[in-house]
Amino acid sequence: MTPSPKVSVVIPVWNGREHLSMVLGSLREQTTEDFDVTVVDNGSTDGTLAYLEADWPEVRAVSLPQNIGYAGGASRGVEATTGEHVAFLNDDMELEPEWIERLAAELDGDPQLGVVTSKVMFDHDRTVIYQAGYEFYTYGWCSTRGVHEVDHGQYDARLPSVGGTGAGSIYRRAAIERAGGFDDDYFMYCEEVDLGLRVLMAGYTGLYVPEPVAYHVAGAKTGKTPEMPRRLLYRNQLITLVKDVPWTILWRALPKVLLYLHHQYRVERTNGSARVALDAYAGFLKMLPGTLRKRRRILRRRSITVADYRSMMRSDYPFPTRFQRLARTGG
Repeated sequence: MTPSPKVSVVIPVWNGREHLSMVLGSLREQTTEDFDVTVVDNGSTDGTLAYLEADWPEVRAVSLPQNIGYAGGASRGVEATTGEHVAFLNDDMELEPEWIERLAAELDGDPQLGVVTSKVMFDHDRTVIYQAGYEFYTYGWCSTRGVHEVDHGQYDARLPSVGGTGAGSIYRRAAIERAGGFDDDYFMYCEEVDLGLRVLMAGYTGLYVPEPVAYHVAGAKTGKTPEMPRRLLYRNQLITLVKDVPWTILWRALPKVLLYLHHQYRVERTNGSARVALDAYAGFLKMLPGTLRKRRRILRRRSITVADYRSMMRSDYPFPTRFQRLARTGG
């Protein structure tokens, strides 16, 4: 029997042939060989599977009959691999050579660390930050720390992170399993924050480190359908809020929840696309019964106090609003 590697790299793709050489080429240049690579193909029609077989024989391919989203693809990748840790990448990425070795060492050095993520820069302008970890706000905003900021070293310190981006993070497999894995119903967007919150509830921690760096094209496919990402993001933020936040926190944050929903709707209406927000809210309501069932299971398994969990979130409200009194309320 072949021994399990230290890290199993999982790359969910859908019609990813155009960019796969970017990430797979950088994986060939890694400073460690103690990893394997699995590409989960979400029903691609661009010849991705044939391309992998012909040009990347070291890569295992898992073929799915249809596109079940990033969350579903990541889940199937976890099931198909055995590494002690699991790295999640996008197809349109490049990693610095020591990326796997250094992030895996962080997990090996701290048994309470459940997920570690690195600084990720935009590929088209490598001075601009794509992400420096995640923050979650008590009213549902899943915030990508540092996004679109020019890098002046403002995120060169190690920081807590609520989860790790699907575009460049490594999770401890035991943490994934204890937290219950990805929720396939998300399809894409916020699924890693949802998992990250459940990893924290299971008693693990999340960490952002500024080095090594990865580079991400970002929006290579979703940019072609710009309304779909916003619709899924709005819907999934609400699902995450209801599913993963205890009532004591949620009740105090309710005024800001309403402010944030009003902000989303106002932005979309101003841009002539109010339907995006309305469709997202309708989608959330449709999924609410199932979300509440999941919530009961998740919160029963919580192994940290509400106060400790609350300390990992932010409650400030940075969006412009006429209702400053509500924005300054607790939560």
